Amino acid sequence: MTKDLFDQRACSNGGCDSPSMPLSEPPLCREHIPDLEIWYEAALVDLRAANQLDAPPIGQGFVHDMYRYALVSKGLPRILYEEFEEREKAGREIAFSFADIIFFIVKAAAAGVIGSLSYDGLKRVIRKVVGSKEARNEALEHLPKVVSEQRYIELAERFQNEVAVETEESIEIRLRRSYRLVMRVDTSEEKANT
Repeated sequence: MTKDLFDQRACSNGGCDSPSMPLSEPPLCREHIPDLEIWYEAALVDLRAANQLDAPPIGQGFVHDMYRYALVSKGLPRILYEEFEEREKAGREIAFSFADIIFFIVKAAAAGVIGSLSYDGLKRVIRKVVGSKEARNEALEHLPKVVSEQRYIELAERFQNEVAVETEESIEIRLRRSYRLVMRVDTSEEKANT
């Protein structure tokens, strides 16, 4: 299974020569996987079936990192992530990785802009989705660092032709799933915190 995990076949989508995501069948790159959450959940099931979760966590961690970076690899999430990354690096000559909560906030902010959700609406959704009080406070503390209210409004105006007006509840449902996957929240733990 570990050999398959690191097998870098080319994407099977016609004409694409990008490397495929691990454990995708047929082999597809992150640009051509239609639903990253489904791919990630299926990959975790495959790893569990191969008993990889009880072994050293390289398989699970590798797939989790692939999922996190695929979430922010294109479109509005990419813009938000790259802007945040640029601000954080600001003159530093070191490499670093961001905490899972940053990836979730980027995903949530992009969903909010595309779903025509106000910045205050985004905060309400984050409060509802994020589990514990400490985690909610951390998420809300990081939100303006990832995307300020002013930048959020600018992006909403810029992407207004791509907006699909959604209800706050529908965005909440999608983000609840994303939060669970990005933050590796056990569903029994999630139910206990609601």
